[in-house]
Amino acid sequence: MKKRVLLLVLAVLAVMFALVSCGHEHDFKQTEVITAPTCDAAGKAKFVCDCGESEEREVAAIGHTFGEPIVQAPTCRHDGYTYKVCSVCNAESEHTDVIKSDAKYHDFSEERMTTPVDCGKQQNGIKETVCSACGEPDPNGKKELVKWAHDYEETKVEPTCSAPGSISLVCKSCNAPGQTTILDQLPHTEEKTGSSPATCDTAGCDNYRCTVCGETWSEETSPATGHNWSEEISWNQPTCTLPGYDYYACLNEGCTSQDIQPGQHGEALGHQIDYADAEYTIVVEPTCITDGSNTPICKRCNETLDTEVDLDNQSYVRVLPATGVHYVTDEKISAKDATCHEAAYEEFKCTTDANCTETEKRYSGEKLEHNFVYVKTVAPLCYAPGYDLYVCSLCETDNTESSTCELGCVEHRNEKVVPHQKTTLKSEVAATCCDQAYEIWECGDCSQEWTFTYSVEEKPLLAHGNWLRTDDVVAPTCTTEGYTIYLCQNDPDCTATDNQEYTRRTEHPFTEYIDGRIVCNVCNVTYRDITTYIDEAVDSGKLDIDDSTSLDWELKGYENPDEPTALVANTAYTYTVTEGTLDISKGIIKLSSEAQATYTIVVEYNGTSKTYTVDSANVFFDLYENENVTKVTITATAAATVALYAYEG
Repeated sequence: MKKRVLLLVLAVLAVMFALVSCGHEHDFKQTEVITAPTCDAAGKAKFVCDCGESEEREVAAIGHTFGEPIVQAPTCRHDGYTYKVCSVCNAESEHTDVIKSDAKYHDFSEERMTTPVDCGKQQNGIKETVCSACGEPDPNGKKELVKWAHDYEETKVEPTCSAPGSISLVCKSCNAPGQTTILDQLPHTEEKTGSSPATCDTAGCDNYRCTVCGETWSEETSPATGHNWSEEISWNQPTCTLPGYDYYACLNEGCTSQDIQPGQHGEALGHQIDYADAEYTIVVEPTCITDGSNTPICKRCNETLDTEVDLDNQSYVRVLPATGVHYVTDEKISAKDATCHEAAYEEFKCTTDANCTETEKRYSGEKLEHNFVYVKTVAPLCYAPGYDLYVCSLCETDNTESSTCELGCVEHRNEKVVPHQKTTLKSEVAATCCDQAYEIWECGDCSQEWTFTYSVEEKPLLAHGNWLRTDDVVAPTCTTEGYTIYLCQNDPDCTATDNQEYTRRTEHPFTEYIDGRIVCNVCNVTYRDITTYIDEAVDSGKLDIDDSTSLDWELKGYENPDEPTALVANTAYTYTVTEGTLDISKGIIKLSSEAQATYTIVVEYNGTSKTYTVDSANVFFDLYENENVTKVTITATAAATVALYAYEG
């Protein structure tokens, strides 16, 4: 069998040899595309001959198939040109017939926000017609104001049984918060998980959990039973730190609690200390620079007391201060010859403590005297003194003022300065409301500047003014007027303020008492009704209301109207302060009407007047405006009564 296979293989080889040797020409034909060619890239294909021989060959690119010419119009930024597009791969041909860009090719076809809307800054926007290529506004186009507004987006957090939910509005542009609505928290979905019986210390309870959020809780079903203490079962003697004590055990089943009663057999004994007993102390000897210590050991409990403190919170360890006594040997560590600054010496080191750096210098003889020699002369200027320079020749110096030698090796002699010669007035600054007037002068030689300031007597300061209204408004109270704060603009650095645009004080919230007093619930100011005392007016002095009260007002008689407590509708009544009449300048007028009345009140003082209109059936009108009130005129639209109240304190 093996011989037959071998003969067959030899026969096939013989036939192939015969074909080759007879000059066969391959006829390759494409049978398979390996990589397809494109418009501008070659491909690859497989070619096979009938004889079975095969090979891979490159296939040429197919080339572009361009369509009709396309014209790209020029813009204000880009050139125009003509090109073609391949119908197979969409590639563009080379650009031809180029037309240069120009401003005349603006394409005003786009609407754009040239000033953006900013709701965070509450800034309106501007929309304009602009060139789509470069953004330049159309000079003949339109501008449109776009008013700012928050663009709110709703965010909802669903409520759960462990937390409430919410619906919040937040601006998508600037994150400004809008309205928030709270959604009620959901109830728990409870499930009973077991029960616990009462013990000595804890109450019995039923246990629950929420099947949604997992929260657990308990509800008490019975109170704690309390301990059942035994009789005394043991006691301990006092120690150095603990008192003697009795302790008891709870007899209830399962309870292991103990009740300890300290002090029943004596208080804590305290440590037994003897610092002089060497057997019961640990001594670290001090050195010249290092503290030592004496640490005691308790004679009773043998405890080393290096961490504990006594009843006064003081450490048991005693500090042994460093001796400060140095032991200097005769071993020399350095020596130096005499100089202009120091005598000759030898230096020795302390050997008491290895860490001690104390040394001792032992001097001999005297230090040398400086030997000054002339070096140079420096001419005087208006900004620097002139002098003769002398330097010590014995010191280690380079004979200049920048020498590294110690202070005292250089001398300046005969120093003098010439005055400024070429002085020029550079500027003059006028006085403001805060700063004095001044002049700035300069020296032409050295460029040094100095300032001459005028006194306020020579050139006075400006008065504050040019007031700028601010948004700072102080609200009125029942004791002070309200006002708006203005800032002085005469000087950029001025911080002076002025109070303007005054508003009348608010009405006192009074409580009325049966003795005729009214007391403010806020400021506690007190007034007294004196209407009933007018008939008792005196020429001078104060009016005594009762044994303990004397009013600050002086009653000097009383003028119109004839009936002081009645106001007829639409009739003007005048209270005039002149010599011999009632001084009402610091009081309060009470107006009352059974109908809804409108009161017109004119207050005159210092040649000026103010008119007030009050729409209220009952009102207290404070005459605080000025202490020099001369006349008060009241008109009511309905019948009313009036009462006068004097300031009491």
